Amino acid sequence: VSQLAVIKAGGAYVPISPEYPKARTLAIVNDVTTELVITQVHYQNKLNDWLSESEINDSATLITFDDTTLQDESSANPNVITQPNDLAYVIYTSGTTGKPKGVSISHRNLTHMMSALSTSFELNKFNRLLMFANYTFDGNVFELFAGLYTGMMLCLCDDIQHQDLTALIGFINLHKIDVAFLPPSLVALLKPNEIPSIKQLMVGGEALSQLNIQSFIQSMLLINVYGPTENTVMSIMHEITKRSASSTIGKPVNNTRVYVLDNCIKPVPIGIVGELYIGGAGVSKGYINNPKLTRKQFINNPFATEEDRLLGYKRLYKTGDLVRWRSDGNLEILGRNDDQIKIRGFRVELTEIEVALKALDDVEQARVIALEHDTGKKIVAYVVLTETACAKSSIHHLRGALSSVLPNYMVPSSFELISQIPLTINGKLDHKALPKPIFKSDGDYAAPTSENQIALCHIWAEVLGIELIGINDNFFSLGGDSIVCIQLVTRMREAGWDYQVRDVFDHPTVAHLSEVVLERKVGALNDAEQELLTGEFDLLPVQQWFFQMSFAELNYWNQSFLQVVPNNLSVYQIEHVLEMLSVQHDMLRLRFVEKNSGIKQVYQPNCEKTLAPLRLIDVSGMLPEAVQSCLSNLHSHFNIYNGPLWQVAYLTGYPDGSARLFYAFHHLIIDVVSWRIIANDVKKLLTNHERLPRKTSSYRQWVVGIQEHAEKIQKEVIYWENQYVEQALPVKQNVIQEVINFSKNE
Repeated sequence: VSQLAVIKAGGAYVPISPEYPKARTLAIVNDVTTELVITQVHYQNKLNDWLSESEINDSATLITFDDTTLQDESSANPNVITQPNDLAYVIYTSGTTGKPKGVSISHRNLTHMMSALSTSFELNKFNRLLMFANYTFDGNVFELFAGLYTGMMLCLCDDIQHQDLTALIGFINLHKIDVAFLPPSLVALLKPNEIPSIKQLMVGGEALSQLNIQSFIQSMLLINVYGPTENTVMSIMHEITKRSASSTIGKPVNNTRVYVLDNCIKPVPIGIVGELYIGGAGVSKGYINNPKLTRKQFINNPFATEEDRLLGYKRLYKTGDLVRWRSDGNLEILGRNDDQIKIRGFRVELTEIEVALKALDDVEQARVIALEHDTGKKIVAYVVLTETACAKSSIHHLRGALSSVLPNYMVPSSFELISQIPLTINGKLDHKALPKPIFKSDGDYAAPTSENQIALCHIWAEVLGIELIGINDNFFSLGGDSIVCIQLVTRMREAGWDYQVRDVFDHPTVAHLSEVVLERKVGALNDAEQELLTGEFDLLPVQQWFFQMSFAELNYWNQSFLQVVPNNLSVYQIEHVLEMLSVQHDMLRLRFVEKNSGIKQVYQPNCEKTLAPLRLIDVSGMLPEAVQSCLSNLHSHFNIYNGPLWQVAYLTGYPDGSARLFYAFHHLIIDVVSWRIIANDVKKLLTNHERLPRKTSSYRQWVVGIQEHAEKIQKEVIYWENQYVEQALPVKQNVIQEVINFSKNE
């Protein structure tokens, strides 16, 4: 809302995260000399204190957009005419001098980008776009303005959906979102069948090497997008196919010119590596208040045609990316010619981290590099301390000092203390002579002392790819980040623990986390119904809607999926697993009954009577169409009143020797998010003979909770009804300028 309000008022917005440390926040506000700072009420006091130390203290006004007094202000449209070359926004990225640099984007840049991208991606008002990117990241620019430009519905994620993979999947499916732009490191945690509504998935900001491309391109359009902030979000795109290399970034979008040049600014032949230069409508105005850097990175375009000059495509941006043309006309990216990297989609200048380190009293020399790790790219700092510094306490001090001046994604995962920086005979950093970093805690090893701590340490080691985890080891010191944290939370939930990503950020050691999670786990599981549930209970609102719609075929609202399993399973093994599954998940024993008070749902007390007989299907010799027809028939005998509501088939005879379990469920008892839970539980029971964890809150408890919540918000409903005043919308007069009379001749 604030972004759009600033644009509408004729200003340019500058996004700053409340997670930024004070030093970085002040560096940005001092650089742009802003007159207005917009924030939320709960950040107001902190920002007031910070701004009192800034250069704009006497000139800037601080307002909170959730301040109710703003409702008294005029709602009339401002009489502002924005020109194409006026600033639209300024986004700050990492800078080599130790200070962030602000990229200035004009309305002309923004409009051309929206026009080009909406055409390239074939977006229209019927699409639903996931709004996921952080507002300080230029991916947010695409999401926000692409929706406005095309008329798409924007579906905004909240903090929970950003941090909780299951919640994100549920959000996508609930709103039937069909277009999304996500970082590859997050997409790597998803499975295509978990997000069946997605038809166009754009990925960018990171290398695609970690992504299982083949599994996605079968069910959706997968597009790799490339573009520096200096060229307005996206410049090059590539529709990924089976033959695509992970390094292929594709061809320029409309209104964009690209060149691969050598050190003399001359084009290089196909297949020869050169630096990528970008021209066209997206090239920004440069860096705000930094003409020297602007002249260095933005040059006159010596290849501009007469048409280019008429269109204003007179400048090129020097990206620093090393690329080459392929024979098929696509570009392939090979690396950088400087120390810039990307971490989780954020541009990071390693030099900026070095400058921050060298500014510390304990540091004599420092070099910072990026290394590939099992959990993704990591930043490693090699530090030579001064003679007076204490080595044992210095790492903790270094981490804390950098956290006070740099965003958390720029703080190194590992600090290695060395006696001197190794150099080659030419005076360059000798990477081979650097010791291999060890991602470990800043302190001494402390072994787990309880079953809960042992379990946590085991899962941490599994997710982080580290052999030994101590209870005082810091998750982020071990190489963890926000994406790995999502993996950790997912793995912990599979083990029966109930906590959020925020818990790991607030309590980043096993010692502290085990106490918090244990309290929540014990409380939650004590409240959860653990026995074989029976009895009648009400419907959820979405179930009530289902019955109110009076569908002609109530029994045909089904979902299904396949799971690869061993090919030597006996019928007894599978049936036993399915019985245990129906004990664990009481909704699998559900039936619906008609009462005078309406439709009710009932837990059945007997597992055997609710299980449909296991179907055995040998697919050898069957055509794919015949297999599909056979599986479709399994849905035909579902009955929501008498059962069954789910069916399983064991498929054998595949050419590769594998087997499948086919599951079909009525949508009233399962959703897409539940597929992963069912599949994981079956895998545990079949392969490891593991006991499933204690039950979490039942569906019946959820229904009661929803009803109690609905009662609590009745006062809010009354408030909003009183706020609503029906007003006639203004209608444009004299729309018909001319009347044409005509008659039909017989």
